[in-house]
Amino acid sequence: MKKNIIIMYTVLCALMMLVSCGVVHALGIAPSLKIIDYDTLEHTIDITVVNTEASDLTLKIAAGGDLSPYITIDNDVIHLSSTDSEKTFQYKITLPKDMDPGTKTGIITATEINSGSENGTNVNAALSVAHKLLVTVPSTGLHATAFLSNSESETGSPMTISLSINNIGTETIKDTYGTVKISSDSFTYENTTGHINNIAPGDSGKIDYTWTPEVNPGDYTITATVYYDNKSISLSKSVSIGSYNIDITNASVKDFYIGTVAKLDINVSNNWNNPIATNTEVQILDGNGTIIKQASVDGAAIDSAGGIVSTYIDTTGVNAGDYTLKITMKYGSKSLEKTYPMKISTNKIEIGAISAEGEQTSHSYSYLYIVGAVILIIIIIIAIIFSTRKRSRKI
Repeated sequence: MKKNIIIMYTVLCALMMLVSCGVVHALGIAPSLKIIDYDTLEHTIDITVVNTEASDLTLKIAAGGDLSPYITIDNDVIHLSSTDSEKTFQYKITLPKDMDPGTKTGIITATEINSGSENGTNVNAALSVAHKLLVTVPSTGLHATAFLSNSESETGSPMTISLSINNIGTETIKDTYGTVKISSDSFTYENTTGHINNIAPGDSGKIDYTWTPEVNPGDYTITATVYYDNKSISLSKSVSIGSYNIDITNASVKDFYIGTVAKLDINVSNNWNNPIATNTEVQILDGNGTIIKQASVDGAAIDSAGGIVSTYIDTTGVNAGDYTLKITMKYGSKSLEKTYPMKISTNKIEIGAISAEGEQTSHSYSYLYIVGAVILIIIIIIAIIFSTRKRSRKI
């Protein structure tokens, strides 16, 4: 009994701790992000802390990140009463002359501290908000960055390939052009894009190139090179054109005798330019839709030229008769399902119009006889008409 009381007390304490953790004051900060240009002037930035829960709060203001050595905060502790919906403070930043090129980050945090601990030695980390400052320091001289993008495309539909160029240096880029290559294991196409003249420091430009892919759906690689004055930037990305699909064209069984293991060959076509891995399940259903036999094969890859998935079905205990063959093939996030009429005899299996022995079914022979008889009747009618006309001319 005493043990149960201890357990119940422990659970109750844990629940109270969870509830107390969930009861926190809501605090906001604006703006959450500030971006300024690089210079050596003094910048004064206003930050507003929002007291959304009308709580009594004491906040410690601190600076961090790459830019913290250049940030000054006049008042690093602020108070908000329950009647204060918001309060604004300022920080200042002055950047030095010779900073290394690149994007620099400064973080201003406002963190709740316990009452009477304005020196910040006792901080409640459960409540804190942050403001981010970004400064991009340009490279001196001639320098650029570039970005490669493209629109979605289907086979036969135009695709737009874009090269975006940003001048982050201190000199004007006089001439810019690019080359674009689209390739796969069995395909390569390359062309030169247009030119852009005079991109000033801080400005950007874009070169658009339109390509209409007359290729099989599949995965391709776009490789681009941006040339500006005497420099270059290499870019690359993967792109998918169209959607991948497979199809079951037919299925057949050879060298069969009832009661033995039958090898089922499933012919599959692939419209993609790379192999597609498949997981296949085969079921034989009787006239009531009951599964009497099933088999599966996982991981079979269908080449871009198509392929055969083979599985083995034990026909022990199966009687001769009419059945339904159900084939389900899963690949990626897709699934393909086909059903065929199946006739099992003593020494062969017929699937649809295909015989396991590679012979035409009796229905096929009947069809040929009918077609031949119709053709023969047409020939006889034409001969009679021709003969009648010939006789009438003589008369």
